[in-house]
Amino acid sequence: MAKIEDHAPAVSRPETRKRHRWVLFVGFVCALVACANPINWKTYERYRDQGREAASRGDWGTAEKAYYRAAMNVQMGYLGPDAETESLYNLGRAKRMVGKFEESEDFLKRALAIDEKRSAPDAYFLTTATLAELAATYFQTNKYQEGIPVLLRLEPIALKYKQGYTEQGRRFIKQLYENYASVLAKLDKGQEAERFRKVADSF
Repeated sequence: MAKIEDHAPAVSRPETRKRHRWVLFVGFVCALVACANPINWKTYERYRDQGREAASRGDWGTAEKAYYRAAMNVQMGYLGPDAETESLYNLGRAKRMVGKFEESEDFLKRALAIDEKRSAPDAYFLTTATLAELAATYFQTNKYQEGIPVLLRLEPIALKYKQGYTEQGRRFIKQLYENYASVLAKLDKGQEAERFRKVADSF
């Protein structure tokens, strides 16, 4: 009579060693992923700050490159929706400033899509900034019909939180509404134009 052990699949020493190596490999990968986050955070912040410095001196070509690298580190490090929204906004803004409007529109829309799902305390600020940048992108490409709904969406948020914006931010929003009001007046849309002028006047 055959022993019970004879019917069990045999496991040779090489197969056992392969399993051990696989376990060690998986553990190494997990450890590597765990370490990637803080590394990517530091790299992201470094490139983000470089982008801000370049933007502050009007060097948007350098800012675009830095913001691109920052956004890549957010993706590689899975840094979460807050960092992803910020990085996409920064990159979208830089793209607009260097005249790459299609890319700007794409990045800003992606930022908005993520922002809509966020509940962070500062979400309103980035939402306002992103909507304003998107409206500006549409204005510069004469896509007024696309920009008008964006400004209508921006209006209640901007009015509610306007005291929290910088002077530069308030001027930017004011100019946006004034520019669109002028366009609407030329299109014989007096009611909509007057509405946008009132929003501009509040800033």
